[in-house]
Amino acid sequence: WAPGHESSSELRFFANCQFPPSTTLSPTGGDLSRSACVIDDVLESLRAASDREFQKYLMQNASYPKHKEAARHLYSDPASYSECRNALLRYARRLPPGSVSDLPYAKLRLLFGLTHLIIEDTKDCGADRQGVVRRHCDVFEGHVLPGGVNTQLVKDANRSEFAVGGKYFSLSSALEKNRFLSEEQRKVFIAEFQRAIVVAIERFVLSFAKHHELSQEHTLTLMKAVTTQMCQAGLGNLERACEDCRKYFPSQPKQRTFFTLTET
Repeated sequence: WAPGHESSSELRFFANCQFPPSTTLSPTGGDLSRSACVIDDVLESLRAASDREFQKYLMQNASYPKHKEAARHLYSDPASYSECRNALLRYARRLPPGSVSDLPYAKLRLLFGLTHLIIEDTKDCGADRQGVVRRHCDVFEGHVLPGGVNTQLVKDANRSEFAVGGKYFSLSSALEKNRFLSEEQRKVFIAEFQRAIVVAIERFVLSFAKHHELSQEHTLTLMKAVTTQMCQAGLGNLERACEDCRKYFPSQPKQRTFFTLTET
């Protein structure tokens, strides 16, 4: 993803803050206190945005969609709000000592905001199997794992570049090499290229799931979560988590996105 140096530097920081589950760290009291302040600000901002949207529906005398009500409940219900806050505090405790105090507010807000949204997106991917109303209306399909791939990823494939397990996919580059195709051949080529991207992602995630002995249910949830973050839904999370990202998402005509999928 390369819209500009300001935001890309924030994403580089976020990428460097991923730690294996076995990592045990002991952040200072000052770190946790500052983290708590940023976390509260992030969640309050999301709650306020949810309330503003709800009020717009009321003013228009329009029916509030069930999936939006489920999303609003996350911040309006005290128990759900507290659960979100505690999850982020647990994450904060795993950050390196001193790292929080050394970072500006904007980067911390991106870190905690994006972490929160990814956590909730992942939980939402398994909500339908638990009889809970989902907070999103995403549809899932798939070639290798049926019902596992966010259909938006297929639609976005021609607008992004992908590196999956070291293999590079760029539709624009591929079309440039095959620029003498007829219109009909071009359509077939694009469809086959999109399928190749999706299959590569599916096989990568399935290999990861098998290596880590995930259950069938957890494998499906992981597939949904990964493919959701690799399309416009994931870019929308960046927009919600960081004000500096809003100038680039979600509909900039010159937007260029690059997704890398690796196992660390």
